[in-house]
Amino acid sequence: MNLKQAIEILKTHNQWRRGALIEQASPKELGIAIDIIVNIFEDKSKLPKYKVWLEDSVEELGGFWWHCYLDTNGCLQDFDYPDDNPDTLEWYIENGYKVEKNTDWIDEAWKDSKDSEDLTAAIERYHEYQRNNKR
Repeated sequence: MNLKQAIEILKTHNQWRRGALIEQASPKELGIAIDIIVNIFEDKSKLPKYKVWLEDSVEELGGFWWHCYLDTNGCLQDFDYPDDNPDTLEWYIENGYKVEKNTDWIDEAWKDSKDSEDLTAAIERYHEYQRNNKR
């Protein structure tokens, strides 16, 4: 099972749990999906974080910082939208992108989410951080 399948199983299970007239996911599939999601989030909190300046003429500042993490294959990945064919950190550097190591923002979000809040709140703070720190 891959990440996209795990997410779909969890979404469908939640709809079923809230009363939708759909078939319940098998306990085995549901358990595997939960394990995948938990492992990914636990692993991501330990992986190196980066920010890449992406130029965009529509943006007020001419671009924005993309906050990402370095996966175990040496590729940069988005926290919310994993890419099946991601580019490596070296590719971004070789192609002239401004790349900086970044640790502060996500460490705080993870700490807070584990202490008292749910992950949705941590992700919302992450998006707010991105909006407020465009350059």
